[in-house]
Amino acid sequence: MKKYLLLILYFASATYSLAQDQLGIKVAPSLSFSSIHTNPDTTGFSSGGVALRLKLGVIYDYDLAIKDSYYLSMGLLFAAKQASIKNNTASIKEQYELQYLQVPLLLKLYTSEVSLDTRLYVELGATGELKINDRATKLEDKPRAFRLWGLSGLIGFGVEYSTSLFTSVFAGISYQRGLTSMLEKEYDANSVSQVLGYANFVGLDVGIKF
Repeated sequence: MKKYLLLILYFASATYSLAQDQLGIKVAPSLSFSSIHTNPDTTGFSSGGVALRLKLGVIYDYDLAIKDSYYLSMGLLFAAKQASIKNNTASIKEQYELQYLQVPLLLKLYTSEVSLDTRLYVELGATGELKINDRATKLEDKPRAFRLWGLSGLIGFGVEYSTSLFTSVFAGISYQRGLTSMLEKEYDANSVSQVLGYANFVGLDVGIKF
């Protein structure tokens, strides 16, 4: 009898340990805006505005087994962006709709419970992305070419509430800053100004993990 009890306790503890790794679904309505400038000249172009766009997909939080507070958060997200470029000299505005697949790699840190079943979290890291589509929605000249890949930095914070042993819901705010220009290089000569565009997000992250 004691052996069976020990076996049950072992499998219960193993199941609970595995339960610390959680798969989830995240939806993030976001403000998409661009940082536009030229190099070496820093005048002439600027961002054309802000648009409401969406990120959504699956996430996976892997328990790093450090006091149940440190997780490695990964995922696969679909992200829609708007690139808006304003030529201040010629008073020309361009707009493009871009779609990406994003793969975040984040360190997520949790606090102790601030109230029953409720913890705060902070996450930071990088997001790689692959462009799957782009199209011009407003254009007065030839369209620009966009890079196939990109890299962004991300920082966020929020609150997570456990509804059961295996299920939790969360809500938070995140800021994603482009680290690589989304625009392809237009000229080979270094003396010619290149237009650089960095895509940024400020998002409201909501989701469920199970």
